[in-house]
Amino acid sequence: MKIDLGTAPGMKDYYTDTECSWCDGCGDYGIWTSIRMACVENGYHPHQTLMCFDIGCHGNMSDKIGGAYRMHGLHGRVLPLAAGAKVANPDVHVLACGGDGATFSEGVNHLVHAVRSNYPIVFVLHNNENYGLTTGQASSVTRQDTAMNTSPNGIPEATLSPMDLVFSLDPTFVARGHSGDIKQLTHLIKEGFKHDGFAFIDCLQACPSYN
Repeated sequence: MKIDLGTAPGMKDYYTDTECSWCDGCGDYGIWTSIRMACVENGYHPHQTLMCFDIGCHGNMSDKIGGAYRMHGLHGRVLPLAAGAKVANPDVHVLACGGDGATFSEGVNHLVHAVRSNYPIVFVLHNNENYGLTTGQASSVTRQDTAMNTSPNGIPEATLSPMDLVFSLDPTFVARGHSGDIKQLTHLIKEGFKHDGFAFIDCLQACPSYN
């Protein structure tokens, strides 16, 4: 395929006819739209971007963004995958996505060192306060008084605060958005791409099925 770099990219360049499989009302729809809009508005052609996904409901986004390079990582390990890709090819625009479960449980060590090392990548936290793909398992950030499928009486541990943890690591870029505000989230992702360092974006999102 011949790529015309003289033509500005459009949403059609990130189109695929793969049907979305998220639950109705899932916040992933808004995040999915915001990521593509941010790339288009920053003038990034699909071949200039790499999008890395963890395991989880959000990971289904990997086959719903056409044209761009996409990779699925191991559960909780998306950040070292994304960082390694950026180190290998500094010219590619790298965005990583992970859920609150994988990021603050299995992968919390990788988050800590990604912030410390200040890798120039964008990380979007899909924060719906549960493991949605495992049908309502409590995560580290599930609120104690929330009844989940595997913990109907709530969790005994104190709820972990994503922002408090990240701010304690002296980050260079932190933002919080909401999946229902596509305009704002698009702006945050665009600025994250422009930042020369690790951009942490906590996206609060709805999970209509389990939380």
